[in-house]
Amino acid sequence: MWKEKLEEIVKFGESHLELISYEINSKNFINKYDNFIIFGASAGGAEIKEFLDKLGKKVEYFVDNDINKKGKEFLGKIIKHPSEILFFDNKVIIASVWWTDIKKQLEERFGLLYKLDFDVSYFMHNLSTMEIENTQERFLSHLKLNLNNYLQIFDLLEDDASRVLYFRVLKGRVFYGKNLIWPPMPKVEYNQYFHPKVKPEDNDIIVDAGAYIGDTIEEIIKQNINYKKIYAFEPDNQNYSKLIENTKKYDNIFCNKFGLWKQSDKLHFIADGTRGSTITDSFNEANQTIDVISLDEFFKDKEKPTLIKMDIEGAELEALYGTKEIITKYKPKLQICIYHKPEHLWKIPILLKDWVKEYKLYIGHHRFDFGDTVLYAKV
Repeated sequence: MWKEKLEEIVKFGESHLELISYEINSKNFINKYDNFIIFGASAGGAEIKEFLDKLGKKVEYFVDNDINKKGKEFLGKIIKHPSEILFFDNKVIIASVWWTDIKKQLEERFGLLYKLDFDVSYFMHNLSTMEIENTQERFLSHLKLNLNNYLQIFDLLEDDASRVLYFRVLKGRVFYGKNLIWPPMPKVEYNQYFHPKVKPEDNDIIVDAGAYIGDTIEEIIKQNINYKKIYAFEPDNQNYSKLIENTKKYDNIFCNKFGLWKQSDKLHFIADGTRGSTITDSFNEANQTIDVISLDEFFKDKEKPTLIKMDIEGAELEALYGTKEIITKYKPKLQICIYHKPEHLWKIPILLKDWVKEYKLYIGHHRFDFGDTVLYAKV
């Protein structure tokens, strides 16, 4: 059944490339106009403005729903609140992962004027180069090339809910933003790191890899979970300082300014004080050098973790290789993000099931775009 369904996606996608191509449609939109308004005065908006500046395009101003930003400047442009705008006389780029909500907001506010008089191009964070590897056309190619690998995952997943969700995630990556063909990406209702079967529990020793500023830790505290210890890992300088400040009032939380990797090393890092800080191979792009360590080495003389969460911007596979001894010997619960690189959607489930046959694997997806697809594992 799943083989026929995936083949149908590939067949339809290949025959409608102009329709599904995020890259083609976005470039056409940008090339067609000279003046733009950016909805979203944050990291995504900054990337879009930088991209438009390079093309010689003009940004009139930013729009943001945060009332506290109203009247302030962002990158030399004024920030307006939607409530003070009567109509848009320029083209709008929604630079936010919450584009579905903003699109609905604009439709309701501006009615037919919105539908008839200006276009909207939907951008995610980190899409300003329009060359990321998981745009629709490239993902379609990747899906076709690795069809048998993807098909394996349906057999490895524990329940039908995960299989259906996994299929919808794959289909959503091909038809993302094309609501007449496919609705927004599926989003489950439970909190990202509180899967009904794989979640923090009393007496857990928890690894929070990609701790950011402590948001997951705050949720654990809020849920009144009597954890034993939490080891938080966050290499971004700015995020780490906030992490220390936000968690110092809690007991048995140990913050570590390491990135996770397959071995100890020093690596180039793009630090921007957001969730998107990431390891890079490019010396020119890097603005920080970080120390990385493997969890096997870190826990060599410590009590081993019982739950490992990883959201480390594409370094998950390397970090898992550095956790092989812990995983194969102690079989901790796992919550691993698999959305940063297309191949992680199949490589990571296959790897973990190969290491620990007893693992039961589940899939969750927690945003309306490509982000926050999580693989959960538990014996």
